[in-house]
Amino acid sequence: MKTLTLTYIVLLCSAALAQSPKWTSVDNWRLKLEPYMTTPQVRLLLGEPIDREVSRLAQIWYYEKGPTREAGKVVKRPTSGIVRFERQKTVPRTNRTPPAPTFIVISFTEPDWPNVPPDAFKSKQQLAREQQAQTALEKRKAAEEQRLRAMKERESLAKERQEQFQAARKEQQALFEKRRQETLARMQADETPAEEPENLLSKYLYAVGTITLTIAVVVFLKKRYL
Repeated sequence: MKTLTLTYIVLLCSAALAQSPKWTSVDNWRLKLEPYMTTPQVRLLLGEPIDREVSRLAQIWYYEKGPTREAGKVVKRPTSGIVRFERQKTVPRTNRTPPAPTFIVISFTEPDWPNVPPDAFKSKQQLAREQQAQTALEKRKAAEEQRLRAMKERESLAKERQEQFQAARKEQQALFEKRRQETLARMQADETPAEEPENLLSKYLYAVGTITLTIAVVVFLKKRYL
């Protein structure tokens, strides 16, 4: 029996959470809300207001949106979605003063339905689910952004290492070329002294041969024509 009672209570609570706020029902304003209703009756019909003004003689309940306040004072009141109460001075029919302060409805203005935000018609359960879904979406988005940042950092690091590798390779190639040029220069410097005596000897023999041939030609011509 206790289990069934607890289950029934849970189901009632779940149904209450799944329902839209009572004040978003047009019928509650147009067909059920009436003057001279007390604050408990209005609370049962429309639910808790989002804001209220309370004084010793009057109350104003705001359902659609609250008033604008500056320095704790109301400077602008909305014109729709409000219920005004006045303190009841005497009990009807008996004309006696009520034993406790009782406020009754004296006027009300239903919400400006075309301008009511869509979220106002959603239940607390729906808003909670949407909030959870939005939070999960933001977390996934943040995780995706973090993954993309990490990927870009890895790509940037890989590019930097590639540039460093290419720079080091070019430096090694330049150093190798420099050493090769130095080696060739030393080899040419070592070969040049060995070639110079041969060149001098060749020039000397060429000169001697030329002189000898010239003398022989002169002697031959003298003997022939003289």
